[in-house]
Amino acid sequence: NELNGIALHGCGLGTKMDYVQSHLGADDAIEWFGGIMNAKHVIASVHDDDGLDWTEGFRGKIQHVVTLFTGDTASNDPRGIEADGNGQNFELTPLANPTIYNISVLSTSILGQDGILLRRGTAGKIFNGVVVGFGGDGLDITDAATISRIGAGLLDFTNIVLWNNKG
Repeated sequence: NELNGIALHGCGLGTKMDYVQSHLGADDAIEWFGGIMNAKHVIASVHDDDGLDWTEGFRGKIQHVVTLFTGDTASNDPRGIEADGNGQNFELTPLANPTIYNISVLSTSILGQDGILLRRGTAGKIFNGVVVGFGGDGLDITDAATISRIGAGLLDFTNIVLWNNKG
């Protein structure tokens, strides 16, 4: 049903989101559909699906983030982050390519899937983070187009701790 707590559609660089929490959402806590807006001090807690979700060329910056999954969910595939490029054409530009600094992706339940799922040609950079307690992998990259972003310098993880995930 896409009943996201916060859905952002093509918001521009002049859009800023600061000190925001999405709690008890019926789908994703926060989802970006394209755009290049920036967000700081973000909490995505106790959501039915993904904490942060992006697609369709989102290229903003997100800083100081906590996503918390508790397992009390209607979804069968909740994640801390679910990141997509374009679902129809993984090479379509602009590529989804956000930059995230200082993030904690936390689960108190082994029912969750992967802590972070990157797919469909997404790019991105994640610096200074921890992914803890998920039922799947801490980090899962699912397709050749997304994996190729690593070699091209468009997908980077620096100072990321993956701990106590079951996958």
